[in-house]
Amino acid sequence: GSILVLAGGQNVEEVEGLGVFTMFPVPAEGDLTVELQGSGLSRVDVLGVDGRLFRSVPVSNTQRTVVDLDGLATGRYLLRLIDTKGQSLARPFIKG
Repeated sequence: GSILVLAGGQNVEEVEGLGVFTMFPVPAEGDLTVELQGSGLSRVDVLGVDGRLFRSVPVSNTQRTVVDLDGLATGRYLLRLIDTKGQSLARPFIKG
């Protein structure tokens, strides 16, 4: 795979094998929208930076989903995407 570091304000990247990945808004408040073009999502997880699982959202082979962040404390988290082929990637985000 590949990791692409983006300048502030951009939330779109292409990840080898998964397609084009977008999450917004960042920092997020109540909801975080996730889009994966080129491959369908099967699950989206919200993890603490220590790897602890806070949310797991099953997704029915769709390219766009909204993750509810209500009840999570303000801070840094990881978003893990798992596609229908079992490939995964994790990206950091901030809940404001």
